[in-house]
Amino acid sequence: ELVSTMVGDEEIFGVLHLPVGQGAGPFPLLVDVYGGPHSQGFDPEFNPVRAENLLGIATLKIASRGTTGQSKAFQNDVYGKLGQVDLGDQAALSAAVARRVDIDQKRVGIFGFSYGGYLSALGLLKHPDVFRFGVSGAPVVDWRYYDTIYTERYMGLLSENEAGYDAGSCLTHVSDGDIGKMLLIHGAADDNVHVANAFALMDRLHQEQQPFEVMIYPKAGHGLPRDGSRRSWGFLLRHCFPYKADFSRVFPEIDLP
Repeated sequence: ELVSTMVGDEEIFGVLHLPVGQGAGPFPLLVDVYGGPHSQGFDPEFNPVRAENLLGIATLKIASRGTTGQSKAFQNDVYGKLGQVDLGDQAALSAAVARRVDIDQKRVGIFGFSYGGYLSALGLLKHPDVFRFGVSGAPVVDWRYYDTIYTERYMGLLSENEAGYDAGSCLTHVSDGDIGKMLLIHGAADDNVHVANAFALMDRLHQEQQPFEVMIYPKAGHGLPRDGSRRSWGFLLRHCFPYKADFSRVFPEIDLP
């Protein structure tokens, strides 16, 4: 189902998959996010039923500003503002979908890896009223920690846009208040997003006494190892269904406590 909401003068679109043959709901909702500049938000022509839908979970994929397939202005709107307008679009459409009668607002989660991990972590910090739980994989927690050939292309020079760097930093928003339930995953051998990002976020979360879960994989690079995938889905399913359930039909290795 194609869904949309207005954010200012911009219409933001997404693709919502509802569970098949699972009744009328309300269903938990998982927002699958990447959202990096010049990436594809979603494919409107090929959207197969996902495994989550077979478990009674609705899924949402959003084309936030910065992604391709719309106008040049739509792509350029994130310049100097990574983590601001793109996350705002993700949160706005997620909130709009969560208000539907077939969605449970108290069971809305977000998950992503790399840039998606960044938006997931930032979403849990800035919009815990929308995103109640989520998995953040290999996030860039502050653009000062990422390589300049990418960062300065979209954020400009730090000396000329320090306010933008601060506004888009996860570290800035740890002390904003309560946060969504977070699982942070990172590979210690990651040569793309250095594990120092995860350590910096963990340190700030500890300083502010914010609860979170973490898995650091000593030999993993910029990718999710098998155990990381298992733990991610275990975490998401625990919060989608806060009771013992049998997921062996789709995820045979997951055993919920």
